[in-house]
Amino acid sequence: MKMKTIPIDKPVRLTWDFLVAYFVLAMPTLWIARPWSWGLPAYSEIIGTVLLPFMAVFLVYCPMLFALSIVRDYSNQKRALAEFFIAVVVTCGFYIVVWACNGFEEPPSWAYPAFCTIASYILRFGIKRLPNQPPLQRPTSGTPAAGAPSAPPPGAVGR
Repeated sequence: MKMKTIPIDKPVRLTWDFLVAYFVLAMPTLWIARPWSWGLPAYSEIIGTVLLPFMAVFLVYCPMLFALSIVRDYSNQKRALAEFFIAVVVTCGFYIVVWACNGFEEPPSWAYPAFCTIASYILRFGIKRLPNQPPLQRPTSGTPAAGAPSAPPPGAVGR
């Protein structure tokens, strides 16, 4: 039985799987963070109770989906894997250059949003590209070359 491939180039949707992961990760996340003991207004505690497990799902569940999709269908997902690694390598390269220019001390505060922007644009433009097209077929020896006029098929009415 073949397992269903997870399309990793599509946005994450709030499906039953996502909700199950949310509720499974809610207990450990809330137990560690304890938003009710922050001493903030009630709306902040409620937002923390809802938002922290949601963020935990994206930090734990989404990378697992990415890895499962690559493992299950490597031949169709290698482009997504390559784009991911290119985004990580290019972003790390810019980070190292800025870090080196700063004397290997703390990078400037503008660097982190810039690196995230670079990575997101690499991934965005990689995903927006057209899908792979079938290769162009070269004419065989019995067919006319591309652009050359061909004879009408037998029985065609002339215009």
